[in-house]
Amino acid sequence: MSHSASPTLQDLPSELLAEVVSHLNTAQSLRHLSLSSKRLDNYIRNDGYRVFVQHRFPSIPTPPYWKDAAHALTSLSRAWDRKAFVAQYIKPGTPQARNPGHGLPTAPRRQTMGYQPVIDSFEDWIGNDWASRKEVLAWGAGSDLIMRLKWKGESSEKRWQEASRHQRHPLGFDGHHHYFRWPVIKESGLVDGKDDITSLNLLRDQQKVSQSEYAIVGRANGSLDTLSISNSEVGVAWRRETRFNTDKRPIKSASVNSSPSPLLAACLADEKVAFFPVISKSGVTEPLGEISITRLTPGARIWSTKFLKHDLLALGLGPCAYPVQIFSVRPDSVSETPLRKFLVGSDFSETIGPSHPRTVYPIAPLAPSLVTGGCEGDMFLSGGYDGMVRVSSARRKPNSPVYSLSSPSSCSPTLFAGVENNVIQIDIASVHDPFPDPVFEHKSKYSRHPATDTKHKWYSTNEALSLAMYEQVSGSPKLKCQVPLGAARRMMKGWDDRWIDV
Repeated sequence: MSHSASPTLQDLPSELLAEVVSHLNTAQSLRHLSLSSKRLDNYIRNDGYRVFVQHRFPSIPTPPYWKDAAHALTSLSRAWDRKAFVAQYIKPGTPQARNPGHGLPTAPRRQTMGYQPVIDSFEDWIGNDWASRKEVLAWGAGSDLIMRLKWKGESSEKRWQEASRHQRHPLGFDGHHHYFRWPVIKESGLVDGKDDITSLNLLRDQQKVSQSEYAIVGRANGSLDTLSISNSEVGVAWRRETRFNTDKRPIKSASVNSSPSPLLAACLADEKVAFFPVISKSGVTEPLGEISITRLTPGARIWSTKFLKHDLLALGLGPCAYPVQIFSVRPDSVSETPLRKFLVGSDFSETIGPSHPRTVYPIAPLAPSLVTGGCEGDMFLSGGYDGMVRVSSARRKPNSPVYSLSSPSSCSPTLFAGVENNVIQIDIASVHDPFPDPVFEHKSKYSRHPATDTKHKWYSTNEALSLAMYEQVSGSPKLKCQVPLGAARRMMKGWDDRWIDV
C-alpha cells in the first residue's frame, strides 16, 4: 500500500502561511523561515514581512518598505522592553546655526531662571527606502526660534562620502552620517522674558502651501503669527504670513489639529481658549469662538492645549482635582463643558471623586493598538510639575520638570523632551544592538567601513546622559542607573546593557 507524503510547510497555501507568520515574534525568525526553501523565501519577500508588520505593530502606520520596517520595529520593541535608550542635550554648534551678526542663544539673558522650551517635530520619507527621511525639529529658546533640519539615509550618506574629511564637521554631520542645517530666527527688538516663545506648532506637509517650513509661533507678549522659513546653502529667509488677533493677551500654549484645513486652539492669559482657522486670506485672522476654564474650574489655570485627534482637544490644568479635561471641537462649534475629566496618576474616572490638587503641563496623544484597545484620542502621555511622565503605569523621572514632549512620527525611534533651558533627544535603542534600526546605520553602497566605535557613533559631539529610574515592584521601589556608553555591559537579565542596580 502506498502512502502519500505528508504536506510540508512550503506546501501550505499563502493564507495558512500568513497565519504562521502572524505567530512569529521577531524579524529574525522571519529571516530564518525564508532560508528553509525557495518558495518560502519568495513568500516572505513578497508578503511575509508585510503580514508580520501589520499583525505585530497594527497601530503604527509605515511606508511599504516591509523588510526594513520589520527589522526597525522589532529593534524598537526590543529596546522598549529592555529600557534601552540614549539621551543627550541638543547643542546647536555648526556655522549654519548662526544668522549673520548673531550668536546662538544658550540661556535667556538678564534672567535668573532658564527658558522653558516649547517643542514640535515631524519627519517625512524623502527616498525609496526606510532610512531616507527628513526630520524637522523646532523649539523656542527665550525669544529666539531654533530649528534643526536633519536628513537621513542615502542622500545624507552620499553627501558625507563626497565631503572631504575636514569639511564634514563644518557641514554638520553626526556619527550616523546624518546631515544637519540650523535655521535660527531672531526678531529685532524682542527681549527675553516678556517676548519669550510660549507656543510652537509646525505645519505638516499636507497643510503647507509651499516647500518652505511653516511655524505658528505664540509669545508671552500676546503675538501669535504664522512664519514661513526657507533654508538653503546661502542662508535663512523668513517672513510673517498671518497674524492672529488675540487682543494682546499672553499666549500660554497652542495646538493645531491634523486636518488638511487646520484649526488652531490657543490658550490666552491662563483662562481662555480661542479657536482660529489656520488658512486665511486676511492679514489678521479673528477667532471663531472661545471657551473659559475659570468658569468651569475656579482657581485653575491652563498650562497646555493639545488636539488628541481632529475633533478632540485636551487641556492640561492645575492646580486642580481634575488636571486633564477633554473638549469636543468642530469647525463651526466648540463644547463649553468637558466631555471627560481625568485624575492624574489614577485609573479611575470622575465618578470616583477628586484627588489632591495636581498640575499637568504637556499632553501627547498615543495611537491605539490591538493590545491596548481603544480608539484614536483615548490614550495620551502627560507630564507634570512633579517631573513624572505618565502613561498608564509607566513612569520616568528626569532632573527637571518636563515642559513639553514631541515625537517626529509614530514609528520614529526618537523622542524630544523640553526641560529647563534645554531640549533632550532620547533615542530608543541599545548601543550594542547588532541589528539596529536602519536609521542608525550608515552601511550603504557609499560606505567602505561600517562604524565600530560605539561612543563615536552615538553622539560624537555631545555627551550621552546617564539617567536613573525606579523599578516599580512590590515593597520598596528599586533604583537603577545608566552607566556611560563605554562602560556598558550586560549586568541584569531583561534590561539594557547600560542599566545597573544602585
